[in-house]
Amino acid sequence: GLSSLKLVDVRFTPMMAPALAEKIGGFSTPEDLLKVPLLDPMDPWWDQWFETHQLPASALNRENAPQISVQTITASAAMAGGGAALLIPEFFELEIAAGRLIAPYETISDCA
Repeated sequence: GLSSLKLVDVRFTPMMAPALAEKIGGFSTPEDLLKVPLLDPMDPWWDQWFETHQLPASALNRENAPQISVQTITASAAMAGGGAALLIPEFFELEIAAGRLIAPYETISDCA
């Protein structure tokens, strides 16, 4: 007797504060992401993003990494300049429009 209603496609991409991108000279290749801290590296979406972009999984520094698993918290940390977060862009349209978050890559991955 359970029914469901699809609200949004779950698609994600790395996002960060514009100042963080400027600090490292911008993002032009997937490898540039390795120059900044990755927020919530325990998130399995990072594995998928790294595999899609042929980055070594060993670059995901998971030693003593906190597991956040809440988009609003990782987005807040990203906006504060703490690193790159994997976020669903549709959830953060206001932050993107206000210039608090940027998505430097055109690739948006589908949640597998």
